[in-house]
Amino acid sequence: LDLRVQIPIAAGSGWSWWDDAHVSRPVVEGQRYEHAVSAVADGWLPISLYPYGGLGSRSSGAGLALGLPPDTPQLGEIAYDAGRRVLEVTFHLGISPAAPRLANQATFHAELFRVDPEWGFRSIIQRFHDIHETLYRGAVWLFDYRGGSQGDYSSPAGVQQVLDEDAHNMYTAEYTSSDLPLKVAPANEPRPSLEDLLAKLDQMAQSPDESVRAAANAIRLSALVETNGEWWLKEVTMPLWDRTWWVGCWLANMDPDIEGGKAQWNVHNLIDGAFGATGSAGAHLDGVQIDNFMATAAFDLRPEALAVADRTLGYSPNTYQPAIHNGFAEHEYMTWLRRHLDAAWGEDRAITVNFWGLGHPNYLAPFVDGFGLEGTIGPMGIGGNWNLEILDYRRAIAYGRPLSFANQTTGFTLEQSELFIGLAVLFGIPSSVGPVGHDWEPGAEDAISKAAELVHGFWAAGWEPVTCVRSTSPEVLIERFGRVGLSPGPSAPGGIFFTVHNAGNTTQQAALTIDLRGLGLTEPAAVHVTDLELGLPVHGTRNGTSLQLTLQLNAHQTRVLRLLTTLRARRTRGRAIPSAMRTSRQEAR
Repeated sequence: LDLRVQIPIAAGSGWSWWDDAHVSRPVVEGQRYEHAVSAVADGWLPISLYPYGGLGSRSSGAGLALGLPPDTPQLGEIAYDAGRRVLEVTFHLGISPAAPRLANQATFHAELFRVDPEWGFRSIIQRFHDIHETLYRGAVWLFDYRGGSQGDYSSPAGVQQVLDEDAHNMYTAEYTSSDLPLKVAPANEPRPSLEDLLAKLDQMAQSPDESVRAAANAIRLSALVETNGEWWLKEVTMPLWDRTWWVGCWLANMDPDIEGGKAQWNVHNLIDGAFGATGSAGAHLDGVQIDNFMATAAFDLRPEALAVADRTLGYSPNTYQPAIHNGFAEHEYMTWLRRHLDAAWGEDRAITVNFWGLGHPNYLAPFVDGFGLEGTIGPMGIGGNWNLEILDYRRAIAYGRPLSFANQTTGFTLEQSELFIGLAVLFGIPSSVGPVGHDWEPGAEDAISKAAELVHGFWAAGWEPVTCVRSTSPEVLIERFGRVGLSPGPSAPGGIFFTVHNAGNTTQQAALTIDLRGLGLTEPAAVHVTDLELGLPVHGTRNGTSLQLTLQLNAHQTRVLRLLTTLRARRTRGRAIPSAMRTSRQEAR
């Protein structure tokens, strides 16, 4: 069933629907507004890309949004229907007697909240995060690590690698996946058929090695079944990271209640083995990495999958059969994994992901301490996982937690790096050469390494969606890191940072106006702005509660401004505050 909740809003002339932080559309009568993706890869079942959506009018000072709370996995589509004049959310729900734990019930949960139309979509992100702030804190602070690695660390060589990387303050994470990959044949043989894949699996199931039999069993017990009754086969390919093998890959149901399934196999055969081996040697394995994080979304129609489901069902848009979504099963897995890590190995073990999915990471993000991106970059410095629209989304979902990027491009040029770096610094994303990136033009790697060092100077301050800065040029994009009075972690730098990016192809002379009151700086005696990269002052003019700057940016350049204030001396009981006390308060966060 689809359950739709509607709120009447008479949005007329002057109202806008906000798609994301950089795109809005004027509301026109008779039109429908939403920012949707499909909930599944094999059909069209619309859900909102973001876990919120809304509209407003700056002239009337009104703004309203609907949000899907991140503690409830659900398939919700938020939209404004200007014909009916309603802000609405549609939930795609399933009910089945084959899911006894759900007792013939389906859960849905939405919130209605006011937002500031002055900042539009950015205000929606801010309000939603403030409402659910405790869910976004993350279990482990990762900003102090200087790089990282992933792999299997249960072997003697793996244990030694963790020991070596501990000495260099590197983040090490046991590699896991929520897919079901299977090496089938060497690359010099013909591309395997489905029959070849199944024959290989049968061979593994007969192996005298118990661990090999367990791996085969995990695939058989966890493979999603789609509407045609077949296992959901994702691909048969030679992956970029290993061109020597043909690999088949099915999608997995990660419900930890599937006895002997992929979730239990990950923990018992990979995670516990690696943490046990490294711990015995005095090494500190830092976390668990989940690859291809919700990269392919699908439903599992097996009755045995429904029988152990603890989260609300959805339905296949192709057959309307009630089914368990693999994102909801992932929610069960990550809940279980977080509890297991805390109880067995300590609360300082992180969960990090290779961030690919759309829509479903919204309700899984509270479990994640760090988000890694990867992809290839085209001639214009952008790619499928690296462009303004996708980075707006990934930055909003990660919020103040770290984002990083592994550049897997072959033949990356210096010109590409100059274009690529602009968005990297704008969104506070340090990048590096990925495992399969090679044949780079001289100077390109140095350029992104230098940009990563610049990002390391401010990213731990924490991304804030409402910038409190306006530019006279529409081609100048601005993000903010840091909040007055807030220290998000032990090594967060002091001050507020603005990343200012020229998205145009020509040099821009942009006038910026910083709203000091909006930043919470109500009584600064002085405001000091410096260029973080150059260490040079940027001179501005105070005008009441605002600060005005003029900034020159080359094409595609991003500059980072650091704002510090000198606080006004306050009188206490009629006596001046001693100078030593004033000195200790010079730097305001």
